[in-house]
Amino acid sequence: MRLIQNMYQQQSNLCYNVTMKSVIKAILSVIFLLIPTSVFASSINTIATQKFDTTISDQSQTVYVTPTTIYISQITTSSPELQKNPSLWVKALYYYSITRLHFADIPYNYLVDTNGAIYEGRSGGVGANPELRDAQGSILIGYLSNDPILTNRASSAMYGLVDSLASSWGISSLSVAKFSIVQQEGKLAKLVPGELTGDFKQSVLDTFSSWKGYTSGELDYKAKIEEVTYSKDVEIGSKLHVTVKIKNMNDFTWLTDKYPIYISVKDELNSRFAINGTWDSFSKPTHISDTAIRAGENGTFEFDLMAQVAPGEYSEFFNVMKFTKQPFEDSEFEVKFTIVKGTKALVQVASSQYGFANIRTCQWYSCKIIDTVDNGVVYILLDEENGWMKVQYNENTVGWVFSRYMKKI
Repeated sequence: MRLIQNMYQQQSNLCYNVTMKSVIKAILSVIFLLIPTSVFASSINTIATQKFDTTISDQSQTVYVTPTTIYISQITTSSPELQKNPSLWVKALYYYSITRLHFADIPYNYLVDTNGAIYEGRSGGVGANPELRDAQGSILIGYLSNDPILTNRASSAMYGLVDSLASSWGISSLSVAKFSIVQQEGKLAKLVPGELTGDFKQSVLDTFSSWKGYTSGELDYKAKIEEVTYSKDVEIGSKLHVTVKIKNMNDFTWLTDKYPIYISVKDELNSRFAINGTWDSFSKPTHISDTAIRAGENGTFEFDLMAQVAPGEYSEFFNVMKFTKQPFEDSEFEVKFTIVKGTKALVQVASSQYGFANIRTCQWYSCKIIDTVDNGVVYILLDEENGWMKVQYNENTVGWVFSRYMKKI
């Protein structure tokens, strides 16, 4: 492993030698004909509008982490052509990062020029770790200028960008840094942040002297239920398997490394079909974590409902949520099914004295309690002995309950 002087740190120069400038100019001469030579202050140039050739980047190893820190760094160049044309500069950075420095993508999430224009950098959006060696949750912003002092327009744009990102994701940490490149044979390059001093750091600190950051995010999650599949009939005592496909309708990635995404009964009510020990809780059958669902992509949830109530027609409403009592917009769906009796003998918990009954491992009060169940729960009757009923508690477990607290149906 060796450290290579970083093209991104304040003292470095992009395309420093004549040969490299010639190579980049040859590549860019065809690609950049459609790029405008000027942009409006504080405008945002997306990856799509910049027309990056994204086929040359490698997204297969992208690590998605909830951002907790924003890094700001300066990028300089010795090329007069790039200094005059920031959009060309961004494209040069993109191709140079991948083809010459062996990054998977341009490391920067965003870049800001002296006119205050903002450019999207690496694919994947916020949460796609910006090539840092340690996959910490970071957003990396680069300032395109040889002058270490932020212009008024750049200062305003930088503040607005940082504040918007921080308020959305709940970020209070902001650092000004330089970066070194770490390369290892046969592997993609990574960045290592380092301490920075000097005029650029002071200029950024002056810009954010009154900035306090945020302790919680304000993202609004929007979803579309693409498909809900399950059997319409289920025999009593059996499980009903449900598969739900959900589309991310936001313009940002759903990150689940810090907070899982849950399927929840509507209004977080306890479900009569919950499976104790299998569901996350009596109101939440399942969740996904340690994955990322990008904008426009689908996520799949699978869970079971236990049919242990009297035969008949039933329905349960669910939605998707990330935080307690914050369901995703347009994420509600219904599971409507019929429980059929089949040929099995059935009994129902019906204790007028207590309103519940204990399911035990054997037929006596000293036996271990498997579960305590409320009136109305239905079980398959397997046997009766000495005033006790043997019931099928779940697929793999039988239990005993005092006959006085049960009725046949």
